[in-house]
Amino acid sequence: MMKKRSPRLLALFSAAALLMSGAAAYSLEEKEVPAAAPQPVETAPVPAYLVRELNGCIAVFSGDGADLLRRTDYPAAALPLADRQGLEAGIPVDSDEALAMLLEDYQS
Repeated sequence: MMKKRSPRLLALFSAAALLMSGAAAYSLEEKEVPAAAPQPVETAPVPAYLVRELNGCIAVFSGDGADLLRRTDYPAAALPLADRQGLEAGIPVDSDEALAMLLEDYQS
């Protein structure tokens, strides 16, 4: 003969089953992962000078290229192709001594 189950016991089992299914569903949900902090980007230091071609001649600009500091009378066209291409891109120079050597090299 089958025993009659009490309504309390049935409610208890139903509640337990509901809690377990909810916990299982919660554990399957995607959890929001905090974004990683952005890493600082290392930038190259701004050189002291930038040597470029200006109106066909060699010119010296501030390191960021914003200000013309000196315009030479030496024509860029007299330089070898590789040097002219370097002037088109801008040649960074880090010191007064390096600038003097570069200009002397271009004028000789």
